[in-house]
Parts: sequence; structure tokens; C-alpha cells
Amino acid sequence: MCQRIPMKKTPLKRKGRSRFPKRRCPEYRAWIATHPCATCGRESVCCHVETQGHGGWDIGNCWPGCPCCHAEQHMMGINSFQTWYGIDLVQIAAAYGEAWAQRS
Repeated sequence: MCQRIPMKKTPLKRKGRSRFPKRRCPEYRAWIATHPCATCGRESVCCHVETQGHGGWDIGNCWPGCPCCHAEQHMMGINSFQTWYGIDLVQIAAAYGEAWAQRS
């Protein structure tokens, strides 16, 4: 089971290796993608609130979004996207993180 583990500073990304391997959870990302898009209800992919490049965790930091909404979020910026759709992606991502932790 994936969990948050404090990390030491890691060297810059090398070819084929994540700079933040302990922050990644492929099982959680796949589980997020099984849910409908949070904005339009279509088939989704795993989207991050805090970007992976910035070192964002997977658990509690992802929301389900279709490829169109995900692209729109990147074009508009997260604050404008949330205002436009009247949603709070941080709250949605936290709820999915809690649901993941409570599943058995």
C-alpha cells in the first residue's frame, strides 16, 4: 500500500527515473481514473492539483478529469478553472484521498 514517506533531497531526474519515486502510487492513480470526470462526468484520467514537477504527492492530490477538462485546466490555470466550474479541486482531491485510505 502506498503511503507518504518523508524524503531526502534527490538528485535531478535521470533518464527513465522519477525524481520523486516515493510520492508516486500507480495503484491510486489507476483507481482515480476509474471515476467519472469531476466536471462533466465523462471517462477520466488522473489529474494532479499540485503538479508532479513541483513534487506533488499522488494520494490526496489527484482528481478525475477527462482529457478535455484536464487540458482546459492547464490552459486556464487552476484558480480560473475552479472559479469557472464552481468547484474546489483541493477539496475533491482530499475527499478521494480519504476514500482511498478508508477502503478495505
